[in-house]
Amino acid sequence: EVIRVRHALSSRAALARGALAAARFAARAEAGLYSMEDVWKALLAGQAGRE
Repeated sequence: EVIRVRHALSSRAALARGALAAARFAARAEAGLYSMEDVWKALLAGQAGRE
């Protein structure tokens, strides 16, 4: 058996949106070590900003 998971982007716009969300998160966060998972959790909670 073979299980394959594939992810493809047709546009870099999604990558740019993620980078902007991470930058907004970093600008508002207290000093510390964070992961991209922290950024997405904040975004889903409405705390990372979508300006």
